[in-house]
Amino acid sequence: MYFAYIDETGTDGAAPLLVMVGVVVNGERLNRTQEELASILTGLSDLSTGSLKELKGKNLLRGGGPWRAVDGEQRRATVTGLCEWLVVRKHTLALAAIDHEAFETAPQPGTELRTIWRAGAFHIALQLQRAHRTSGNKGKTVLVFDDNKQEMDNLVDLIASPPPWSEDYYDRPQKKPPLDQLIDTPFAVSPTMSAWFRLRMSLRTCFGATRSCSHTLPSRPTQANGITTRAGCKS
Repeated sequence: MYFAYIDETGTDGAAPLLVMVGVVVNGERLNRTQEELASILTGLSDLSTGSLKELKGKNLLRGGGPWRAVDGEQRRATVTGLCEWLVVRKHTLALAAIDHEAFETAPQPGTELRTIWRAGAFHIALQLQRAHRTSGNKGKTVLVFDDNKQEMDNLVDLIASPPPWSEDYYDRPQKKPPLDQLIDTPFAVSPTMSAWFRLRMSLRTCFGATRSCSHTLPSRPTQANGITTRAGCKS
């Protein structure tokens, strides 16, 4: 079983793009990863100027908020270390970026994607369906989103009864039900309740800042130094 912890940036009306990032975690490696992540966040709290209830990428990248006293080299090392740690732990990312102007002006394939948030969330779901259907995955994926009361009910309906046009994206086999790699009920939690949500809040902004994304889930792990060591955190 996999868990995908998903959040977005670019819904404030000022950003040109909506960027949505999902950290995809294999349940078999979840316990150790959670222990390491808790230790990492404790170290980053020591490095910054306060408790990190939310790891906001905007502040981390620009040196704002609790990161205002941390120099640029340490902040860059922190971002690099977080990304490398995900690869070492063999967790992957699902990414979606949608141009607001293009979304408003381009014809839609159906009436189901009426909001840009819903379009991004459904795109993440389709990516995971396609990636895990072809990888021989034996478990399903649980989608966990930041709490969005206005959208979650609509997303639940969309995943439970996906439109037929979406099946071309992952080449649905004739004898398989749609979205068979996903648990058909996504969940929503408060971002302050989960260390994973603090991490993916940082990643979503990093990808938003670069204004680029990839549909390919990385698969080749690389060796990386410890994040807290790279960033100069206390051990």
